[in-house]
Parts: sequence; C-alpha cells; structure tokens
Amino acid sequence: ISPPTQAFLAYSAIGQYNVTASALSNALVAAGIANSGVVMKPYLVQNITDSQGANISTHTPTPWMTASTPQAAASVTSLMKLVVTQGTAAGVGFPSQLDAAVKTGTAQTGNPQANTDDWMIGFAPANNPQVAVAVVVPYQNFVDTGAGVAGPIMKAMLEAALNQQSSSNGAP
Repeated sequence: ISPPTQAFLAYSAIGQYNVTASALSNALVAAGIANSGVVMKPYLVQNITDSQGANISTHTPTPWMTASTPQAAASVTSLMKLVVTQGTAAGVGFPSQLDAAVKTGTAQTGNPQANTDDWMIGFAPANNPQVAVAVVVPYQNFVDTGAGVAGPIMKAMLEAALNQQSSSNGAP
C-alpha cells in the first residue's frame, strides 16, 4: 500500500477518506467535553449481583486521560449548545429544558450506493452533564445529514436517559 497523497491527508484531517471512529470513541469525545476535558475509562458493567440480587462488585468510575483544559472544554460546550439553537441541529427540535450540547457530522464512505455515515454526539444537560451519547447511522443517502438522520435519535435518547434518571432518583 502506497502512502497517502497530501490531498488525502488533508481529507483525513476533516474526517473524510479513510478515517473511522467507533460510536464508543465518539461517545468518549462528548463525555470528555462534558466532564471538563477529562475522559473517563469506559466500562460496560456498573454492578454485578448474585442470583439473590446481592451486590458482588461495583465499578468505580476512574479518569483515563485528560483531553483538554477545563477552559477549552467550556468553550467547546458553548459552541455545541449553539449547534442546537442556531446551527446544523437547530431544526431537530431539542427542547430548551433539555439543555443539549451536540455536534453533527456527515462522513463520506466512498460507497457509491450509500455515500455517508450520518452521526451526532452530544450530552445533556449542558449546565450539569448527566449523560453523553453518540449516534452513528451508517450507509445513508448522500443527500442526508447527521442532523436529519441522527438528530431525532439523539433527541429521543437524551430525553429517555434523563427521564430514566429522574424516575430512579424519585424526581418527577
């Protein structure tokens, strides 16, 4: 395989050509911004219980790496909030009380039948983050966008996650 040309390196810098990222890596980006620049070590299981429901072990969240300064994370959060109110996701219909912060994306895949992976990352509420989410919808029509395809899914997931947390905390 020959090394990429300068043009392909430039495409890679904006997420095109041969750049791939998993939904988990994108969720970690959103969570790192929400957490003042600190990315937590990912885990899949919070608690392990025995057959009678007794707790055997509980995972304790731990920092994994620092991706940005708190000031940079705060600046990015402000920009992500603008995406919801004035930017590419303004038409999704995020309710103001959700206080969502998101980033949309439409990455070309090179597949002539379905040219883009449409995605959105985000967290809510932006003023006190409780949940970070990444939505990736692969192989979409070239005319679709991250906001149009992934936006409604993101909105539903953030609302459901925050409603679930409110219910489990005894709040209305």
